[in-house]
Amino acid sequence: MRLRLPSLLLLSGLLGCSSTKPPAPSPPALLRAERLASQAAKLTEQENWPAAAQAWQRASEDYALLNDRAREAVALHNLAQAEHHVGQTTEAHAHVSEAARLNQMIGQTNEWWRNQIVLLQLEADSSQSNTADRRFLALLPLAGSFPDANVRGLFLNELGLWRLRHGEWMEAEAAFNEAAAVFVRIGERNSAATATANLARLREKQNQPEAAVELWRKALDEFEKLGDPHGIADALFGLGRSLTAARKDLSLAEDCLRRATGNYRVLSRAQDQQQVLKALAECLRARGKSTDP
Repeated sequence: MRLRLPSLLLLSGLLGCSSTKPPAPSPPALLRAERLASQAAKLTEQENWPAAAQAWQRASEDYALLNDRAREAVALHNLAQAEHHVGQTTEAHAHVSEAARLNQMIGQTNEWWRNQIVLLQLEADSSQSNTADRRFLALLPLAGSFPDANVRGLFLNELGLWRLRHGEWMEAEAAFNEAAAVFVRIGERNSAATATANLARLREKQNQPEAAVELWRKALDEFEKLGDPHGIADALFGLGRSLTAARKDLSLAEDCLRRATGNYRVLSRAQDQQQVLKALAECLRARGKSTDP
């Protein structure tokens, strides 16, 4: 489990000086770009990723025509998010790399860090693990201070996942705990719940299923309060998997895994659905039941 790709919000309007005069009408080309970006944002919220990708692509092109590099970078960043969801990893990497180049050019440090976090996620999710390692090693010396607390938490979460992949349990735990503390302090409850879920995954890796169960319960409770369908599905999967490993309350484990299977199907997460079906078969074997789901 990981935090979703961070998305940058477009400004709803332009800053202007205080005046009794009515504001001058926006140029038609700018109105078109803003309309496309608004449409793309709605499609992203609806998780209509193919349509969102098309809309963000057009918005980025329109902002490029206006030489508005800041908003072009936002559109490219969100385009990469949509492309990642439809499996276009190469295109997503290229677009968020271009967003990072633009943000670095215009001095948008906070946005540049968000781009870097997305690049780390893309590289970790693909076969580019060596590239992710090099990027982490390059970023760690720069991570002493972040312009934004939320970005710091996101980076710490990714750092924890990186440590987890390398089997560095203590370092991973420290990163996840620090990330969770940051998110709690700034009121980012969803991100805090995801950090808790990542701690649960760490306990699974450490062969401590009973400790993982408690953390998955905590994460599930928080995701339910937040009404987060993806987080709920992931936590149900983790809870069912950990209960099976602990050989405790296998009837609940089966129920969690069956619910996770259905949720992943509705959420169109086919790869995760296949993984939970394997876990369900293991649970059924542990119960002495037929492995036909």
